[in-house]
Amino acid sequence: QDPWANAYNPKYIPPSSVKKYDRQLGRGGWVWTRNFELDSVAYFFNFLWNYHQTPGLWQPGSLLLEPLVHDAVVTMLRLLEVEQHHQQRSPYRYSELQREGLGPPCGYTGMVWSAFRASDDPQTYSYNIPDNMYLWGSLARLLKINAATWEDSYISATAQKLMVDLHDGITKHGIVEVQPGVRMYAYEVDGLGNKLVDFDDPNLPSLLALPLLGYDVYDQQVYST
Repeated sequence: QDPWANAYNPKYIPPSSVKKYDRQLGRGGWVWTRNFELDSVAYFFNFLWNYHQTPGLWQPGSLLLEPLVHDAVVTMLRLLEVEQHHQQRSPYRYSELQREGLGPPCGYTGMVWSAFRASDDPQTYSYNIPDNMYLWGSLARLLKINAATWEDSYISATAQKLMVDLHDGITKHGIVEVQPGVRMYAYEVDGLGNKLVDFDDPNLPSLLALPLLGYDVYDQQVYST
């Protein structure tokens, strides 16, 4: 299955039976929609954590030890590493995005690139701050799962490095001055100096919901602003 997709079909749909426009958007087969949304990755990691931690479920460890689950986690971590360097390394293209599907210009920030918000709307800039915060929280939980189940050195090292990169990127690029001496978290940035500061998403993740995202290292004064 396509790890950049954000929704999947319960049954395989032959691509030949899908309309041409939908095929151009990467739909068909197992893929329902191929809008790459970073929160979908975080939700997957958080789902595994919730299943691991919820009392009374039948053998949660058995699910986590399924090779398919472990391989999916590794696949998503590799995707995250690629999308830190979207313009240089990513094969992802979506025909509705500018620059022949590559998306708007962006610079390296350490954060993970994405194309669409949790609300399914296309992003204005390529690094969504609350999505990257939510991802940081989900990676912290993934590290605990890994220590309790897989004990995979790649998962441990990669998740830890991503968390450092995300925090550095959020701190350097996501905190912006909106008035002299007044700093706040931007909603989106591009790593080139452009930022979206007068907007938040009513969906989750959002800036308003920051204390709920698991990003324990946020600046409370900046959030209050």
